[in-house]
Amino acid sequence: MLSSWKAVICVVILACGFSGQSALAADQAGYLLIDKLVVLFNQMASSQNASYEQVNTPISEMMVLARQARAEKRIDQQFFDRYARILRIIKLAIIEDNAEILLPISGPECAAFVKDVTGQKVEGATNLSALAQAITKELDNLKKYLDKT
Repeated sequence: MLSSWKAVICVVILACGFSGQSALAADQAGYLLIDKLVVLFNQMASSQNASYEQVNTPISEMMVLARQARAEKRIDQQFFDRYARILRIIKLAIIEDNAEILLPISGPECAAFVKDVTGQKVEGATNLSALAQAITKELDNLKKYLDKT
């Protein structure tokens, strides 16, 4: 599914309007976590042969950083939960599953994420376009959340 995922990555990058650098909040953990995710998307979009490990390893590292930031009280529980959910959804989406063994797990999880974030109901196999739009919207929502706190 990684090759399908790459086709949608540019939508996320462009729609988020994040540069990978947040000049106003360079020292704030939440903004840095969002930026790390956008930088990863940018790298995936520019790579012709992104492998599962090239995406999985940074996502795992982002989760470690998010847990650290939460423990240090640099991000709150709500931000952590929403950010961790994005990472879980991405991880489910990038797993190569041609035999659809994980579809009973990944399908409902991705559909629930899309519905929770956008209100759009998605049925059947994971709709990558809807998923990318939901990730984009949730990243934007998280940035707005940080701007208010």
